[in-house]
This record gives sequence, C-alpha cells and structure tokens, in this order.
Amino acid sequence: MDSGWSTYYNNFEVDEEKFPDFNSMIASFSERDVWTILWATSMINEDDPNYQTAIDNNYFIKTPRGTVRPIKWWHGSGALLDFSNEEAKDWFNSMMDDVLEAGVKGFKCDGTDPYILEYVQPQTSEGEPITYREYADMYYSDFKDYTAEVNGDSLIWSRPVDCATQTDAVCGNYSPHDLMFSGWVGDDDSSWQGLRSCLRKSIYSAWKGYNAYGCDIGGYRADSSINELGRDPETFMRWVQTGTFMSLMENGGGGEHRPWMFDEYLNSSTNPTQYTDLYRTFTNIHYSLASYLQSAGTEAYYQESSVMKPISQLYNEEEPYKYPLPETLAYYLGPDIFVQPISTNSKGFVNIQWPEEGTKWRDFWAPSFVAGIGGNSKTIKYPLNHYPAFVR
Repeated sequence: MDSGWSTYYNNFEVDEEKFPDFNSMIASFSERDVWTILWATSMINEDDPNYQTAIDNNYFIKTPRGTVRPIKWWHGSGALLDFSNEEAKDWFNSMMDDVLEAGVKGFKCDGTDPYILEYVQPQTSEGEPITYREYADMYYSDFKDYTAEVNGDSLIWSRPVDCATQTDAVCGNYSPHDLMFSGWVGDDDSSWQGLRSCLRKSIYSAWKGYNAYGCDIGGYRADSSINELGRDPETFMRWVQTGTFMSLMENGGGGEHRPWMFDEYLNSSTNPTQYTDLYRTFTNIHYSLASYLQSAGTEAYYQESSVMKPISQLYNEEEPYKYPLPETLAYYLGPDIFVQPISTNSKGFVNIQWPEEGTKWRDFWAPSFVAGIGGNSKTIKYPLNHYPAFVR
C-alpha cells in the first residue's frame, strides 16, 4: 500500500476514511497467504503533531550548526529521524505497533535517506558527525529489525542502486546489501527510454551485488501527452514481459496500469481482451518461475551476488562511483535463463546474440526447439504475445 494510507506521513495511524476496517482487510489478505507491506520513510513533516514532539525531545538529525532545518521533499517539508538515538528509535517504532499487530509484514522504505546530504556535514541529535552511508544503513535496518522482532517473518522493500536521471550515470547504493531481498530501482517514465533506464539500473544493481529487484511495470510516471492513459499500449506490454523475467514483478505508479483499461482504450472488436489475456499469461509465467527464482536467490545470497547476471561486465570495482553504459541490456535470470529485452520501438524485431560459445539455447515458449547456439546471432521478429527468453 503506497503513500497516503496514513493520516500523516510516517505516523503509522491508518486513515479510517480510506480504510474503515483496516484490521479485517489485512486479516483477509493474510488468510489467502498474501503479505501486506506499507509505504514509509524516515521523514516527519512539519504539519504532523509528532514533529513538535520530536523537536521537544531532540529526535532529529541536525545541521553542522546543531539546528534542525526542515527539508523539502516530494511529500512536503520535514526532518529526518535520528536512528542513532535509541530513545528516538523506540518512540518511532512504538508507533508501528498497531499496524504490525494487525498483520502487516513489513514496509516499502522509500528513498528519503539521501536528503541528509543537504546538510553537507550532518550531525546526530547528540551532535556527533554522521555519514550518509551510516544513516541509510540505520534507517533501513531499523524497519527490518523491528518488523522481524514483532512479526518474525518480514520483508523490507527498498532501492538497490538508483540514479539521478534516466540518462546519466550519477547513481548510488541505497539499501544495505544484507537486507535487500526485494526492491525496486526507483521511478522511471512510461516511455521506451524509461524501460531502458529500468534495465540499466537493474544491471548496475547486479554489478553491485544486490540480490533481487525489479521496476514499475509501465514506468512510475505517466505521460499525458501520449494518450488519456498516460501510456502506449505496446510499450506497456513490453514492460509487462520484462517484469515477468525479473526477480520482482511489480505493477504500480501514476496513471493507468490496469491491463483491461488498455483493451477498453483500443476498443478492438477482433480481440477485445488482448491485453488482459496477455497480462494473465505472463503473470502465470512469472508464478511458474517461483521455485527457480527462490533457488537462484538463495544461491546468490550466499555468493553475495545477484539473481540477475548481466552479459555486460564493464563495472570496475576500483572506480566505485562510475557506472558506464552497459554494452548490452541482455542478462541471465538465474543460471539457466537468458533474456534479451525488447527495449526499443523496433516493431518487435530483436537481434539475438546467444552467449557462451557452443551452448544450445532452447526457446522458452517451445522447449523442444533449439533457437540458437552460443556465439551466433540472428534477428527475429517477436509478436506481442512472444518475448526473447531462452533456456540453457
């Protein structure tokens, strides 16, 4: 459940006008083995009554001058909770108790941690220097640790590597590696460029050894100049297929994301449920990979690596802040599936370059058919119901 579920951001009080019977709703999900996680950040806004409580008790990160200066972020103006302050942390965590006891299994911890860089030389509430990396690790770890303390099994959803824009390589690590089992690589546009940005940041996250992640199907940001839905139907479906062959298949963001609304928009008399049917097909394919992904993820965890194995290996550990453009967006998903994403408006034409000299690659859709041999290449046209994925 994304931002807006609470009466104020990060006060953890359910908005009962939106959710009049929150506990029963969460229980109904739990009965079907569906986990609920809630959006949250480390920021408390000035308009929240808790802001003054935190000021009065010295619970916020401070500027080099030892003052609390509110920071403008995408949901208002507020200050960063100091997770190095045990009293502040206990107070903040106690506000989570009601939703955790209702059965919530964790939080989507959004990226307010980099805002600490606006203070240049930030201090803890006690006046000690604190780095961005220290603050980020404490922020994400507190949410994970406290949820696990209350509920045992838990999940923190957070960013691995994200970048400042969709085209540059000013990027950085957000989450600590040891708890980022599922996450998303930040917000992208609904365009083809947005899809390439999603894949590029996913490759960067793999280079940095993050375990498992994905990105918003269709992009997070809609574009009203495209049409009334904010998305081109074909681009949306290629995002769906990309999400299918990632560790996390996630649908969400601004504008329209419901596949049946694309059918309604196209108003086709010959195939009136095309996008709904395709979405269902690819969702079922993702579910069919669950055991494979869990096995690959477990192995990657112990190897401190990623479920995604990029074909491009340009990253240089000696230059940790340089993220060169990958030579190709192709990758392995786990050890035995090869994916060549459709990331341009090419009318379905894709040049496949099969990896590993001499290795036979079978078509994911027709396992008895050897589609290509490692070291060879071929241009193939993929209709909207087909996608370039291959099995060793």
